[in-house]
Amino acid sequence: MFHSYNILGLGEGTASVRHLGVMLEGQVAALSSGRLSAADSLLLLDSLRGSELYREDQNSYMLYADRQIVPFLDRNVLPADWAGRAPLLSKLLKAGNSSVITMDDEGAAHFIAEFTNSRDLANQLDLLESDPDWNKDVVGDRNAVQELWEEVFHHRAFTGRSGAMFAFEGLGSIYW
Repeated sequence: MFHSYNILGLGEGTASVRHLGVMLEGQVAALSSGRLSAADSLLLLDSLRGSELYREDQNSYMLYADRQIVPFLDRNVLPADWAGRAPLLSKLLKAGNSSVITMDDEGAAHFIAEFTNSRDLANQLDLLESDPDWNKDVVGDRNAVQELWEEVFHHRAFTGRSGAMFAFEGLGSIYW
């Protein structure tokens, strides 16, 4: 099977590639590229039939493999170890500052609802960093806060509604 979509991670002196899940589109691209021999094409087709993309009950293939979607109310919940990973966030809450995260009535931490993407978070961190009271903490924890954001929302792996919902062009949809 071919991994047609990958995520490139760039850091200080590092680079990494992480595969997204196997998608039917990648297999079609490989088959139609003209780069596979007849034997390799047959091998791919045989692999496809035995893959999680094949729906035996429909004798057909899905765009994405079926998977569990996190229920809405379980989203935007920071992991249990968030305070140790980014002490800035605890300090903000203790100071009554809910400009980055908030706590719910059950004690779970959440990024504030006003953030729509990582740029909003970065802008808020920039504002805090310009404040002498928070500068050192933000400089020390900026990367950890941004890593928590990505861990919670997985924005780098977002493929649109088709990978996040069922029905029309989404999970469970038949394409062949």
